[in-house]
Amino acid sequence: MAFPTKILLATDGSKDATLAAQDAIDLSDQSGAELHVVYGGHSSLTQPPTEYRTAAQERLDELVTKLEDAGGTVAEAHLRIDTQGSMEDENIVGLAEELGTDLIVIGSQGLSRMKRLLMGSVSERVVRLAHCPVLVMRH
Repeated sequence: MAFPTKILLATDGSKDATLAAQDAIDLSDQSGAELHVVYGGHSSLTQPPTEYRTAAQERLDELVTKLEDAGGTVAEAHLRIDTQGSMEDENIVGLAEELGTDLIVIGSQGLSRMKRLLMGSVSERVVRLAHCPVLVMRH
């Protein structure tokens, strides 16, 4: 694999995502690639969509600050909130295609273990759907 020129880090703030973030920073620094970050999820039935979007944007801003504090340079941060029933993996892969990324970096397990048991792993589905290589990090 040639060095990537554009990397997409898909994160939810979990331990595995934090490990993935550090590797994405290192790869970006070594290769000079643009680093993009995506944070997303599904709007909750118990929380109004605008409140969920505001909370998610705050979380994304916190994650970008942590990445920059760790030495990363974030080219662009992307918030993807699903209200139409799309899966998180589809949002990640769709954004990667829009951006023309060469590499997706993602943690192997996110914050919701129950959801993983019921629906399967987002990272596994991203690997199957992605148009580019996917680096899956495990804590």
